[in-house]
Amino acid sequence: MAKDVKLSADSLAYAGQTVVFGSRRTKVRGADHTFECFASVGERVVAQLDVTFTRVD
Repeated sequence: MAKDVKLSADSLAYAGQTVVFGSRRTKVRGADHTFECFASVGERVVAQLDVTFTRVD
């Protein structure tokens, strides 16, 4: 289950541009796993997402 979701998109990618997506896990606390995610065009970051997923059994 996703919780503590923070999304920002400060600019747009234009038609025909290549968008690269990436993510990395930044924290683990019990059942919670926090990730930083991004979308970029070249060196320009067009969107960022910070999200914590909680494992549910």
